[in-house]
Amino acid sequence: MTLTSSGSIHLSEDDRETAVVLKLGALASAPSTPKEFALFQNYPNPFNPLTVIRYRLSVGGRVTLKIVDILGREVVATLVDELMDEGFKSVQFDATTLASGVYYYRLTAGSFTDLKKMVLLR
Repeated sequence: MTLTSSGSIHLSEDDRETAVVLKLGALASAPSTPKEFALFQNYPNPFNPLTVIRYRLSVGGRVTLKIVDILGREVVATLVDELMDEGFKSVQFDATTLASGVYYYRLTAGSFTDLKKMVLLR
């Protein structure tokens, strides 16, 4: 049964009657456009072997997110390298093939660049 407006459905079992009330409400508005760029700390940190990296873009454009070693060398394939719209974003990083250690992730979006440290423990 599809509910297209406010209403109720009555269910009965033996002599008992249970009412379930469903109401349509206004859909939550989309989150507002972020006012500034940000790169957040990965979670969990330390991790083994999966972690999530979140970031915020205040304007759309070319975005790159790379994992680098302590010397700044790219360790794995770039996680993100594409044109993106503004908004809140996240990407999962799978470090199954990497050794334990300290790594960094670098986000570049337009003139914004930020770097954060993460720890992989086996």
